[in-house]
Amino acid sequence: MARIAAHHAEHGARASAPDALACAPELITLYNDAYRPLIGGKPDVLGRPFLEVWGEARDTIAPQVAQALAGEALRFESVSFMLLRGGRPEEAFFDYSFSPVRDETGTIAGVLNTAIETTGRVGAERKRVEAASALRASEDRQAFLLTLGDAMRAQSRANGVIEVAARLLGERLNASGIMFAEFDESRGIADMFYGWFADGAEPFPAVMRLDDYEGPVLNDLRAGRTVRIEDTGDPRIRRPDLAAVAEPGVKALLSVPLMVEGSFRVNVSVHQHALGPKLSPTMPRNSGSRPLSRARLAAAPSVCCHLD
Repeated sequence: MARIAAHHAEHGARASAPDALACAPELITLYNDAYRPLIGGKPDVLGRPFLEVWGEARDTIAPQVAQALAGEALRFESVSFMLLRGGRPEEAFFDYSFSPVRDETGTIAGVLNTAIETTGRVGAERKRVEAASALRASEDRQAFLLTLGDAMRAQSRANGVIEVAARLLGERLNASGIMFAEFDESRGIADMFYGWFADGAEPFPAVMRLDDYEGPVLNDLRAGRTVRIEDTGDPRIRRPDLAAVAEPGVKALLSVPLMVEGSFRVNVSVHQHALGPKLSPTMPRNSGSRPLSRARLAAAPSVCCHLD
């Protein structure tokens, strides 16, 4: 034990190295001043069993301490622990090692734990990665919008604007279907004037009765709110309007409304079916020759920024 205490005193003199010594067989804890901030206000640490001191990390470190007691030196980098600090759980990251400590006879009599907290470094790296990812996403989005704008301006026909917008959005979003519909509240119908669907996906009918879709989905669209449905078959939100949406095989839905003079007139919906990624353009039944109203013409450029 004297040899262990001397070892602790020697390492304790290295103020820059946060060290703790777990003395076998009870793994009694000794530590230097540099190790104290890592403890985070834990009471009565000195003299307590090491695995008891770090009880919230026991599942991770107990096997590592056992390996060190068996003679193996271990080192780990930027490992996440959920520690109790000031009575609260707090995620912290550490570079740390466990090394066997031998007594004067050469017998392993304890384990040296050297630990350096890297929480600040890890947090800074996360922010850097997130910022870089956000920048790449922004640049990618802008590139797509430029491509979309160029393709739409190149069209000489009104129908061509809608068609190219649907095709590029479908490819961009890897969707099963893109649907453009004009709503006529006075007649109680929605008229799908263009659709782009994956191979094998059942298109929506060319004309939809609004009564079949009454509910929160239509209410949100009428209020100008984008609708996002993660799972139309979610048993927690069974509703007639979702059942109507799901009938042709739609599993997930993103629908963006276009308001004209304060009224809901046109929406663009992105559908996801349980299909493969291969997509191809398909016109809806009996929809190709219908004339485009001003609201319809405005739909493609107005919603593309919302969908991407």
